[in-house]
Amino acid sequence: GFNANKGSSEAEIYYNRFLIQLQKNRPKHEFFPTPKNIYSAYVRTLVTSQQFTTFSATGVMANVIFMLADHSDASADFQAMMQTQNDFFFGLLLFEITLYTLAYGPGGFFNDAWKGFDLLVAVGTTAGYAGENPQLAQFAKSFRLMRVVRLMKMIGPIRIILETMLQSIPQLANILLLILLVYSMFAVVFVSSYGTVKYGYRIGPTLNFENFGNAILGCYQMITGDEWMDAMADCAVQPPFCTPSFTKEALGETYGGPDYSFGDCGSELARPWFLLFKLVCESVMLNLFIGMILDNFSFITDEVAHVEDEEWSMGASKGQVIELAQQFMRFDSGTSFVSLSSLHGILLDLSIPLGYRSVEGKVVYTPQDRVIERFIRAELNVILRAERVEDAKQQGSRLYWLTKHLSRKRTFNAGVSFADLVTTLLYWRLPNMVPYSIKATRRDRVEEVSLMMQAVAISDFYRMLVARRKCRETKQSMHQRIQFRTWSTTDAHYTRRLQEVNRIKKDEREQAKRRHQRWRDLQVMPSEQKYVDFHPLDDLPSQMVPHSEVMAAHRAPKPQTGVEAFLQHSRDAKVVLRFIDGRNARKGLVITSLQEETWEGWRSMRLEHDSLYLPVRRKKRKEHHSEPWLKLDVRMRTRESNRFGTRLNKWKEIGVILDIQSVVTNEGWDEEHQRGTNPRNIVRINVGTMRDIDPGGPGGQDSRRLWHDGVLEVVGYTNMSIKEIEAERHLRLARMFRQRVTGGDKE
Repeated sequence: GFNANKGSSEAEIYYNRFLIQLQKNRPKHEFFPTPKNIYSAYVRTLVTSQQFTTFSATGVMANVIFMLADHSDASADFQAMMQTQNDFFFGLLLFEITLYTLAYGPGGFFNDAWKGFDLLVAVGTTAGYAGENPQLAQFAKSFRLMRVVRLMKMIGPIRIILETMLQSIPQLANILLLILLVYSMFAVVFVSSYGTVKYGYRIGPTLNFENFGNAILGCYQMITGDEWMDAMADCAVQPPFCTPSFTKEALGETYGGPDYSFGDCGSELARPWFLLFKLVCESVMLNLFIGMILDNFSFITDEVAHVEDEEWSMGASKGQVIELAQQFMRFDSGTSFVSLSSLHGILLDLSIPLGYRSVEGKVVYTPQDRVIERFIRAELNVILRAERVEDAKQQGSRLYWLTKHLSRKRTFNAGVSFADLVTTLLYWRLPNMVPYSIKATRRDRVEEVSLMMQAVAISDFYRMLVARRKCRETKQSMHQRIQFRTWSTTDAHYTRRLQEVNRIKKDEREQAKRRHQRWRDLQVMPSEQKYVDFHPLDDLPSQMVPHSEVMAAHRAPKPQTGVEAFLQHSRDAKVVLRFIDGRNARKGLVITSLQEETWEGWRSMRLEHDSLYLPVRRKKRKEHHSEPWLKLDVRMRTRESNRFGTRLNKWKEIGVILDIQSVVTNEGWDEEHQRGTNPRNIVRINVGTMRDIDPGGPGGQDSRRLWHDGVLEVVGYTNMSIKEIEAERHLRLARMFRQRVTGGDKE
């Protein structure tokens, strides 16, 4: 490659080429989204097929051959044939543009430069046909010849030259600007020193320095091989072949104009100045321009000649870098940045040597890879910290706020760019490809990375502890959920109640649909929200009236009777409850006070086998006035202990009272007389989460942390206070402890 890498080691050659490849093949996101419908997908498959590409290239080549066959003394039949082929190939071009529009949408012409080039050719040809000027129409027909540029991509050597030209365009702008600045400096000197020099062998109307424009044009003429030696001689003219100053003293009395301090003579310094101009502008600037093209040509020829291998023993190929960019785009969400937390997933997706995936698709992940991954994470954290420090320093400048709004926003707080990620992976996963000069400059960075790696290791340790705790909590929650599901399928009363609740919701939805209203618009928010406190009990209170005795006064109790008895006795006494579902049965007995609850907005619903007491949370029509209802959130006092053994009294929210269910069971049922010998009433309180109006749970907490679906059965009623029950419990525990000690002494 033109001895561009002469004197460089193999590591330096591979490393520098890899950096250039990263710059040229970085991830590119489409500004306009591609249509996702099935028709566009089908058309995209068609236009990207090899058959369609061959058909398009054949059409362009045939059009070129016909246009080359045109001549001046053509016959009428030949001109008619040429007009027919022009119309045919113009229609073929419009057909391709139509297919591209269907496949990629109108934005596809802006996302892909080649498609935009085809659109430009079509617009130019259409403008020529629309005009009435024959010369413009002929030019428009020839405008389609520009599509021959696309055929160059199919020929290997020509494609290399074409890619060289395209890749030189961004650098060409910078070099042209530099050349323009240098030309401007020389042009200013030419105007000030030789603007009034007399016309000679070359200085004249076609080459002079009378103003800045002519001077710039003259510089270009001399650089491109004009007779600069004669121009140099003309600018060095001296008396008596010129006039040193335009004055009467110098020109005589015949001069009638004003006196000037300058004349039309040149300067002896013209010769060294012209030589300096030729040396700087031609030997340096022009060769700089040529060297840039040769450098790109050398890089492209090296890419074409590069032999790709899996281990990157001779560096990365263009295809491998493009594959890295495509894999990076799977994780960046269209932002050109990836989250630092997705590093492990990226490494699992990348191929060896930068990633863990082999050619066969297997993941090779060793303990050494785990350690290296921590170093990679540490260096990426160091890079992000340096960027944040630099941003903090520049926040005071106005330019910072302008570039902040114009630059692409990061979706992730810890977002890493493509170049930073890949180069960091190269440093740690493939150090043999990094030259020694780069390793020497990274010594301070490696020390900082080592400290950061220790912090990352400590952070990973604590995250592992948190993850284990979360895993245990999740397993416990899932186990409790399975227990409740198992219990609910075997409990006939709960199954019947669940079916009835689902039927009510279904009827409400169908009714709202018939009235063309949304079901959520019919819901009524609670007017008041209160907490109901559950206190755990170890045993039944000594002064308690069982619910069965309360219902014994009714010879033939009905489900509605149980609800009425519960509401009546709960106003005068505390209620003792027992968890009966499979999930919370181990919590046992609890006691609560419902004496102050008004049950506003709650209504009784009589069913065939049950009676439900539940709030009216829906109105029949959206425009109807909503009745207020009371929402009762339940929280339970837990007896947890800290690591020192001290009991902590905490309150844990367990849900909302959904409804109260009353059921009558008959033992010894007589089928002939349709009555039972021992009817028994059961009152249950169903606790859960009202997801439709309170997705966050009671108190604004996450509903996933609540004890969904708890069922409690009313055991009895008592007038004892919580303190009295606690005192009774302590007395019972003291008596048991004394009996145990006394029994031990006797033994």
